Amino acid sequence: MDLVADTNVWYDIGAGTFSPSTLKNGNRLLATPVNHLEICSNLTARSFSERKAAASAILNHRDDTLEDPETHLANLWGIKRTPPSLNITADLQRLASAANPIALHMTVPLYPGSKTAASVGLSQWRTAHWDNFRDGIVQAIDTEVSGYAKARANGRFKYLPGKNQPTLKARLNSAAFRDELIESTYRRVLVSEGKRQSSPTKALLTKTSSQLGPYASVYAQYIIGCACTFAPQPNDFGDLESFLYLQHGRVLLTSEKRWHKIAKAAGYANIVVHPRDL
Repeated sequence: MDLVADTNVWYDIGAGTFSPSTLKNGNRLLATPVNHLEICSNLTARSFSERKAAASAILNHRDDTLEDPETHLANLWGIKRTPPSLNITADLQRLASAANPIALHMTVPLYPGSKTAASVGLSQWRTAHWDNFRDGIVQAIDTEVSGYAKARANGRFKYLPGKNQPTLKARLNSAAFRDELIESTYRRVLVSEGKRQSSPTKALLTKTSSQLGPYASVYAQYIIGCACTFAPQPNDFGDLESFLYLQHGRVLLTSEKRWHKIAKAAGYANIVVHPRDL
């Protein structure tokens, strides 16, 4: 079985919590650029040791590293794309061999996949992606929960009243909303390539929907959770990105129970496994 490892799995391997030989007993451990982004960015003296161990865990125990999310989506949609020049292995090696975090400064292209030579710090790139993701979620929920955005801006929570939740859940769990989320990934690829915005053909949407259906359903259930139960967390963007890769029998390997619950609520409990169950 191909296991797309969430970043917490590499932390657990680095800490000795889970044995890589046990996890890989007949399985393949797959790393992603999301792991690279989360481990190599926002380094502090406090987090350095566990980040260093996690980097070593990937280098020593991954069976393969998947392409970046935009390139993966482009392949699913049949859009030609030049992958960005991410220095994943080099960055991990630098971190794994570093004595301290002070001298480490890792960069990525300003627009991954673009032909510009401009680049920004990895931490800046991660923060920008999280901010955009969080703001999109907050604004979407604010249309359903009046005052939600203001509450989040002040560090508070405001959830949809229980009597209104069935209507929201029915709409976000609908096939129409799922297709809307799936089609948004097509536009996402076009944006990353600087192409003119358009919509996929009906035939292409139907074909790709079967491959991205689990991602869209989990995404919808995540929005429901944010509106009704919990607040968005900084790592949610990267965690949700992992669901983009779950085609061809791949499953997500994560010890974070929240994603197991979200996937189960979305009807896809079979695409997420916990390390202790292997």
